[in-house]
Formats: sequence, C-alpha cells, structure tokens
Amino acid sequence: MTTQQTKTLKRLGVALALQVATIGWLLYTEAAAVIQGGDSTISRLAWEAWANQPGAIIGILLPLTLAIGFLGGHLAWQSNRTMDAIRKGK
Repeated sequence: MTTQQTKTLKRLGVALALQVATIGWLLYTEAAAVIQGGDSTISRLAWEAWANQPGAIIGILLPLTLAIGFLGGHLAWQSNRTMDAIRKGK
C-alpha cells in the first residue's frame, strides 16, 4: 500500500466517523424530543420543505444521487482494477 493510499484510507475513516457521529447526534436529539412528548422535528421540517418547495428538494436530491452513483461506480471500477493488478502480481 502506498503512502497516498494510506492517507486516503485515513481520511475516509475520519469522514465516516464524522458522518456516524453527526447521524447519531441527530437521532439522539430527535429521540429526546419525541420522548419528551414533542413532534419529530426532522420529519416535520422535511415534509414542510417538500410541501413548500418540491422542485428545490428534487433539485438537491438529484445531483446528490448522481454524485453518489458516480462515486460508487468509480469505487467499484477502481477496486476491480486493483484486484486485477494483485491477481497478475503487479
């Protein structure tokens, strides 16, 4: 494994840890609000946004979906190239 690959894996690990921490915090605050008898703030905000500006929501989600699809495809392609190189002994 090269230095660049090691750096990339470390950065991906940090990004994943931050993502998990953020989602955990959101779920914790959401659960705390519901347990205290309040409304689900995340779903209420999402539905209000959809009701008021469905085009904006689609305009945000479509590029995100395309970007995630591209990155997933690139990861699969790169993994395939890496595995082929390993099999060939390069």
